[in-house]
Amino acid sequence: MTGRMALAALLACLAAPAAAQQPSYDCTRAGTPTEHAVCGDSALARLDVQMADLYRATARRTEGNARRGLRAEQLLWQQWRNTCGGDTACLARRYRERIADFDPSAAVQPTTPAPGVRRLRNGRWEVEMPDGSIRWTPLDGGSGGIIYPNGSQLTLQYVQVDVVPVEIPPPPTGGAPWVEAIETLLVRVVRDYLPPQDHPAYDALHAGYPPPERVVRHIDAIRILGR
Repeated sequence: MTGRMALAALLACLAAPAAAQQPSYDCTRAGTPTEHAVCGDSALARLDVQMADLYRATARRTEGNARRGLRAEQLLWQQWRNTCGGDTACLARRYRERIADFDPSAAVQPTTPAPGVRRLRNGRWEVEMPDGSIRWTPLDGGSGGIIYPNGSQLTLQYVQVDVVPVEIPPPPTGGAPWVEAIETLLVRVVRDYLPPQDHPAYDALHAGYPPPERVVRHIDAIRILGR
């Protein structure tokens, strides 16, 4: 009788499903499509745990302004991640990019070079150059830098120079269609620079701003991406 009970217990253990991989946060408190998607996908949950461990390890090695900057950067990345919604492929790409920020050795290397690729990553614009280097600029258009193929980096400082002011004519009466037409043209240019998978995320970054301010932001994006 004891042997049969032991065998039954063993079979019950083997039949029980393995516990699903949990992310770094409590899934019972998940409130966004992104959080629910990560909770429902073991591969994404593992990436979330790996990213969170690397973030905490990096935070422990920093202090003061550097730690506050790291926290602000992480919050910005979370907003960028959330633009994926429940798209698991998009989320996997965002997580792998963030993991590579903390641990460059974990970066997935492309099988073929992709010069000219422009992307939004880690709160900045990046452009892959034909020589393998990466030119980057913050979203606000401030100073940027260059990451060379050997891993060395160069920070660029842009100098403001005085120029002759150009007076921009006011929009005609009933200016909303005029602004919309300008924005349509500008967005078309931006989309030519960015890969298709980043188009929805770019739109999400500008959602909620009034049309005139969106136009200015599109112009800034084109100026940065076109460098």
